[in-house]
Amino acid sequence: MFTSRKPNFFARSVALAATAAALLGSAIAPAAAGAQSTSLTIGSASEAFPMGPFGTLPGGATVAMGQTFTRPYDAICALTCYMQDFSFWLSPSTDHASAGLRLKAYVAEWDGTKATNVLYSSEERVGPTVASQQFTFGTSSLSLNAGTQYIAFLSIVGLNGLPGTAAADMDAIFGDPDPYANGALVYTNNGAIIGDLTSTDWEWAGDTMIDARFDATFTSTAVPEPSSLVLLATGASVLLFMARRERA
Repeated sequence: MFTSRKPNFFARSVALAATAAALLGSAIAPAAAGAQSTSLTIGSASEAFPMGPFGTLPGGATVAMGQTFTRPYDAICALTCYMQDFSFWLSPSTDHASAGLRLKAYVAEWDGTKATNVLYSSEERVGPTVASQQFTFGTSSLSLNAGTQYIAFLSIVGLNGLPGTAAADMDAIFGDPDPYANGALVYTNNGAIIGDLTSTDWEWAGDTMIDARFDATFTSTAVPEPSSLVLLATGASVLLFMARRERA
């Protein structure tokens, strides 16, 4: 007697869907399972004063400006350390128009006089439009080494079609003693492309009593990017759909 039997594709689909769901769960888990965080905060709104101009001016202006730093020296970053985000605060220039100012953010190693080995670059941003506007950049679990000095900075170099006049002031912190002993505010007035910032010494390599208003978050383990979670979720959804259709 002829009998029909469904192929075992359904069972395989269910197993694959379960596996995908487990993978999704394991990707979300780090935040709860071990991604302890710590932060580096330099200054506050009440302590900040404007330093600039940063941007483009007919007579020249600062083209790159930022803060040097090291990864935190605490239990969370004792073995491995990942930078998740950082922030600067900008205000419209007190002396020049700021409309249309375009900028990008970077993280690089710092050799004491200039940036080297760029590790991160952001998407293009526009602003600021209000005083002490916070600009935050996600660095997607950027691994940092112990004993290495880094720089996070904003720059206009390499951006096409910049307005002739557009400048901003960066919130800075002054203190005696130094507000942050492992770095300083640094800037340069020269450079047309990012390569100029990594091959030529910067004009201002830091003062022991001046820092940028700066905030950064670090974790002990890498945290998956949202795009990775979306990809896993999509895969699990497709497999579950196939399994249900086969069962129907």
